[in-house]
Amino acid sequence: MDRLCMYSALVDLPFQKLQKWEANKKQLRETGGYKMKYKRTTLTLLLLIGALPFFISEYQASYSHPIDALMNSSIKQTDEIYQVKQVIVSSKRNDEVIFFYLNNDESITAAFVSKGLFGWKNGLQVTGSSSKISEVEADQYAKSHISVSNRIKFGLIASSDIADIRVDEEQATILPLDFYVNSSLPKKKIKLWYAISDEFSQNSKLEFINAQGEIMVE
Repeated sequence: MDRLCMYSALVDLPFQKLQKWEANKKQLRETGGYKMKYKRTTLTLLLLIGALPFFISEYQASYSHPIDALMNSSIKQTDEIYQVKQVIVSSKRNDEVIFFYLNNDESITAAFVSKGLFGWKNGLQVTGSSSKISEVEADQYAKSHISVSNRIKFGLIASSDIADIRVDEEQATILPLDFYVNSSLPKKKIKLWYAISDEFSQNSKLEFINAQGEIMVE
């Protein structure tokens, strides 16, 4: 009987060691997993803290409506060419609204307002000498215009002969500005024209066409 018990103990000894080894391995695995989880959590918190100023800035610069983003940006501007005097028209494309407005310098400015994480945010604003109303001559039509990233082209005309404007065969929108222009310039009959596309060609073809379908300027 003593020999049998001794034999049984000798057989059980490796099994007990194996169980102990498996228990130690499990403990190490659980401890290592905890440490890895702790490291991941710490890294995530550090990234969030580092990005916090960006999120705060985005939140403060965002508004519920596109027009609010434009007007609040205008209030903060010190340059009068980016101060909104009168919004003329807007065009929405996906998560972007493009405004054309008359600024305090009596020029036309195009403004881009895009939708971000927390709402609408004012972005790029573009104007130029060719959009200044006082410099448009009576009965003028010319190729002088403003181009923005091959996506927008706009300008001013003061010719009653122009019935249509095309950019790369795409019809431009023409809007009379009589209501917005200073009453001291009643004879000019100035109009804003603009064309918007996903992307115009690098050398866009611009055509001014009269009521008879004749190309007056190409």
